Amino acid sequence: MSLEDHLFLQNKHWETPFDVPLFYREMYSDLVESLNHKFIITLVGPRRVGKTTMLQQLINHLISEKGVDK
Repeated sequence: MSLEDHLFLQNKHWETPFDVPLFYREMYSDLVESLNHKFIITLVGPRRVGKTTMLQQLINHLISEKGVDK
């Protein structure tokens, strides 16, 4: 299996967007705004509060709104 095949297996969002809720947390807009700055952002919090969901929403935003290559 080629490296590209492995990458596609590990990055399912390259073929179809993540199926995430349309509910956006208050912090989401701050996260999107932070993309305009060259800072390292860490997303920390207790388990099951939506960190992964927020990152998946951000990936969908980058692909659909910002035109980032998959």
